Amino acid sequence: MKYVIIGSGVAGMTAAQTIRVFDSEREIVVIGKDPYLPYKRYLLREYLCGEIEEEHLLFLSADKIRELNIQYRKGQSVKHIDFPNHKVKLAHNEIVTYDKLLIAVGGAPQIGPVMKKFDKFLKQFYSLDDVKILRRKMSEVKRCVLYGQGLSVLDLMAGLRNLNKEVIYITKELRATFPLLEKNANIDIHQFLLEKGIQ
Repeated sequence: MKYVIIGSGVAGMTAAQTIRVFDSEREIVVIGKDPYLPYKRYLLREYLCGEIEEEHLLFLSADKIRELNIQYRKGQSVKHIDFPNHKVKLAHNEIVTYDKLLIAVGGAPQIGPVMKKFDKFLKQFYSLDDVKILRRKMSEVKRCVLYGQGLSVLDLMAGLRNLNKEVIYITKELRATFPLLEKNANIDIHQFLLEKGIQ
């Protein structure tokens, strides 16, 4: 039996660890496009804002991955999956076979058609690479314009305000809304952001 997991984030690596608990012998291969050891994406804002150092992002060390006998294929992306023949084709055309496959890649931010024409001026806040670019430029940044509806954008706004950056938030609606947050808390998020100095 050979397990292949596509995605080396917290979900993919937790799955690999869990499989290893129940199967100590079989081969486990984790394929991840990030060129880094697995890291906690949910702490990227803290890293960007200088609240933690890069080593605190680490989810699993190289030693732990070796100890668990997990074959970690970092910096590699999948080009095609041949489900009937149980084969994964990597971007460099290597074929990886599997008996069991788990796809744990999560979502990724998309730039909509309206913003697409400004693509060269936009920086995404999604991966460690994105954040490293932003972090290098942060000292010269005075004003930040943010777009997006996930809670990570709200978290980023808070971090940027803590760094005394001017924050402008663009939304499609007349008022800023974060349904997931507002559903669980009795708060007018639009008014709250205004009170915090976010335009």
